[in-house]
Formats: sequence, C-alpha cells, structure tokens
Amino acid sequence: MNTTTMISDIQEISLDEINVEPKLLKIQDLSVQFKKGYGRYFNAINGVSFDVEKGEIIAIVGESDSGKSMIANSLLGLIPHSTGFIKINEEIIPNKPRNIKRKSAK
Repeated sequence: MNTTTMISDIQEISLDEINVEPKLLKIQDLSVQFKKGYGRYFNAINGVSFDVEKGEIIAIVGESDSGKSMIANSLLGLIPHSTGFIKINEEIIPNKPRNIKRKSAK
C-alpha cells in the first residue's frame, strides 16, 4: 500500500459523530444585577462563563465581595440571573428563584 492510497482512505467525520460526553455544568455569560434606586442597577457579577467536565473538580476563588456567593446562589436557583444561562447535564436551569420555606427553630 502506498502513501497515496492511505491518504485517500481517510474519511471525514463530523463532531456530532464523535461520542463526546456532555458538560456536567456549563455557565455561559452569567450576570446578576440588583436594583439600586430609580433607574440604577448594581452589577454583582458580569459575564461569568466556565464549564465543568464529569470527574473534574473546580474552585471559585476571589477577594471578598468578588461575586463567588452570587454565582453559587444563582446556580442553586436562590437568586435570578440577569443574563446568560446555566446548564446541568445539558438541561437549562430555569431562571427564577425557588420558594424556600424556613422552619422556625423552637
């Protein structure tokens, strides 16, 4: 078999045909804003994007008030995000805060 024959036997495949596992977590262009008076807003986080693959461990680090808790709270559905999306196992997480009822400690 010569080199010419080997090259002609190579077939093109698309990325869709490759068995790639979906991302465990995908956060894309996530922003959280709070109203700060009439017509004014405070950007708690702005344009955060990252992926987490299956089996991967990540850490979100930063200074105080840098937005780490805002990312976590938005991921958990405790606060709504202004832009972007969150996907877990390719399923988009709804962008509305969950109603959490707290039991009073007696």
